Amino acid sequence: MFKAIIIDDDEISCSLITEMIQNYFPEIEVKVKAHSFYSGIKEIHKHHPDLIFLDMELPDGKGYEIFNMTFSYPFKIIFVTAYKDYAYEAINHSPAGYILKPVTVSTFVDAIHKALPEANTTVQATKVTYHQNPDPDGCLVVKTMESVYVIHKKDIIRCESSQNYTTIYQIGEKGIMVSITLKKIEECLPYPQFLRVHNSHLVSTKYIKRVDKMDCCLQMTDNSMIPIACRKKEQVMEYLDSLNS
Repeated sequence: MFKAIIIDDDEISCSLITEMIQNYFPEIEVKVKAHSFYSGIKEIHKHHPDLIFLDMELPDGKGYEIFNMTFSYPFKIIFVTAYKDYAYEAINHSPAGYILKPVTVSTFVDAIHKALPEANTTVQATKVTYHQNPDPDGCLVVKTMESVYVIHKKDIIRCESSQNYTTIYQIGEKGIMVSITLKKIEECLPYPQFLRVHNSHLVSTKYIKRVDKMDCCLQMTDNSMIPIACRKKEQVMEYLDSLNS
């Protein structure tokens, strides 16, 4: 069993991280959630954690300064922050991971695997099959060892891959991570209702909210920002133009 501490003044972020740990890494126990710099240090001394999820911007100090006050403990740190500007400070402290908010399942799982290679995620043990149905209004049936998910294609907002895993995001639901490649998922979802806009991203055109031309990305109706690969940009724009014809 691994011990973890979350140090973040954002209660929503704390709850999300806790929920993802419970869902995907049951062998990691969240001992406590601290909401400030000094309370975080106090909990580190008390619990001697294996892993710390640390916000860079705390009400009473900078997260990375915790290294200077707890250097004798052999824990791993995953920075979780909404600020890109702190990447340089984070790298200088050699963290196990650096996650930008909003946290996605795939980036979270990747960070845990890098921090604790010996930790097993529950999705690694799943055996997945899928039902291929060409009907755009049909269902995608994803079976794991624990559950059978009947996913209505019309409710899929996007799919995001990380190595051999894919997380399927639906309207009003938590992401479902399965050990199946995005290519296999793509084969089950009809074009052009679904577009592969990036090597790691497949989106439902129905839920595209905006195209950010400057940053070359899509904003979906769930407010996620999805990068568009350079080679896919023309295809995406041609599709959107066709909606007016």
